[in-house]
Amino acid sequence: MSENNKATTPGEETKAALEAAQETAAEEVKETPAEAVQPQETKIDESAKAIPKEKKSKKKLMIILCAAAAVVIAVVLILVFTLGAQNAGDTGEDDEIIHSISDNIGNFYSGVVEPQQTADIDKDADRSIDQVYVKVGDTVKQGDKLFSYNTGELESKIATAKIELEGIQNDITENNNKISLYQRQRSQAETEAEKLQFTANIQDEENTKSQNELQLKLKQSEIDTMQKSLENSVVTAPISGIIKQINSGSSDASGAYMTILMNGAFRIKGTVDENNVRSLTTDTDVIVHSRNVEGKQWSGTITKVDTEKPADNQNNNYFDNQNSDSSAKYYFYVTLDSTEDMLLGEHVYIEILQNDIADDVYPDDTDEEAAAPTDDAAGDAA
Repeated sequence: MSENNKATTPGEETKAALEAAQETAAEEVKETPAEAVQPQETKIDESAKAIPKEKKSKKKLMIILCAAAAVVIAVVLILVFTLGAQNAGDTGEDDEIIHSISDNIGNFYSGVVEPQQTADIDKDADRSIDQVYVKVGDTVKQGDKLFSYNTGELESKIATAKIELEGIQNDITENNNKISLYQRQRSQAETEAEKLQFTANIQDEENTKSQNELQLKLKQSEIDTMQKSLENSVVTAPISGIIKQINSGSSDASGAYMTILMNGAFRIKGTVDENNVRSLTTDTDVIVHSRNVEGKQWSGTITKVDTEKPADNQNNNYFDNQNSDSSAKYYFYVTLDSTEDMLLGEHVYIEILQNDIADDVYPDDTDEEAAAPTDDAAGDAA
């Protein structure tokens, strides 16, 4: 038997199979290109690097947000300080004005521009409003319709009164007929007693007739009044101006249902307290300063100081030369030489010219000096 036909054991066959498998695997590894393995390594490396990159992006975003927040806060702080500085400047300016006013020995007072004339229109309490043709703020001319009354009820009252008037007239006619009858009967009476009776009857009818005639006059007057009211059911504007107020009720405390402010003619209503009111007199020259327009001023004269009626407690002015809020206040009025560029309702400062105050409050020293004898004159007199 030859070597090729030599029998092999199972162990040797297993060993040979393992060696052949190892050789085959080694050949496959050698034949596999390097690029086939490289992508797997790259993927592993990139996924491993993605984690720190993501952390860096979040950190960068947080830095940007913090920077933006810091910028916003800085802008807000700048605005706050800027506005605060402006307000402080304004306050300082107002304080400077008030301080200047105080330095002028109280010769500045607050005032407001108001119309020279107003018209109050009353409403008839016995009549109801039918229609209102205007509203607050409207400009009207003299003779324009303001409102009208309901005429239906008034027309009914007039018709009833005319019926009653006719009844009274019939009663008077009957009185006259009876008087004539009694007079004829008295003339035909045969006895004195009958004549006296007819005379008494005549007197009674004449008394009744007199009462009826009085009632007739009263009823006719009532009808005439209602007729006049009917003809005046439409109320018109007595002056040209602006509708200031229309009361929803029948009237306000002053009894006015509607108030009209006259156009064009303005005056200044100033406020003064009880401590300074005696220093103001009529015919005193003043300078009116605009609070809103720097350097704008008007000249005028005090025409009235109203000490009979204290002013209301409502303070509509920007500055009051008052020593105490509890002190009584009074109004005084200034007639202006010109009202050009002046606005109705505008608040102003009223400057009482210092010379006028000195003349009124502080007597002229020269008069006292003239009245008082000098030392030399006293010596001569001695």
